[in-house]
Amino acid sequence: MSLAADILQLLSAAAAIVLSYMHHHRSIRPSTLLSLYLPAMSLVGIARSRTLWLVPGARSESITFVFVLAFTIMSFAIESSGKERLLTKSANKPRIPEAYSGFWKLVGYLWLRRTFLDGYSKVISVQDLPELDPGLASDVVHQELADAWAKCKLNTGIH
Repeated sequence: MSLAADILQLLSAAAAIVLSYMHHHRSIRPSTLLSLYLPAMSLVGIARSRTLWLVPGARSESITFVFVLAFTIMSFAIESSGKERLLTKSANKPRIPEAYSGFWKLVGYLWLRRTFLDGYSKVISVQDLPELDPGLASDVVHQELADAWAKCKLNTGIH
């Protein structure tokens, strides 16, 4: 509705593009910040687009803003998609689906979709389940617990 708001939105879109590019090269998981920012901007943009369509004589601004809104929604869809297909080196790829999952996939347990589909179509076994994070392996966790317990014994002197 105002020139200042449009300029700030343009600057935030440019910052989001730069953040997405930097995060894309440094992490295998989609950006949580952008996964929250882009849907919020889409919701606000839908309301603003509706308002612009209701203003008489603002047809060109309405059309322009609909394109901006479509770009925001498309950016959200691209940012939320996983990057597992983009990673080519199998040595660097974690085998757990949770590692590639973004904020919305983690919140909605969508990273377990393949397991749910397998469980619906057949009786699943332990081999059908996705692997755990290596940091959650029982020997690693046992060693961490033993170290913490030993440290607690040394500090308090009470068993």
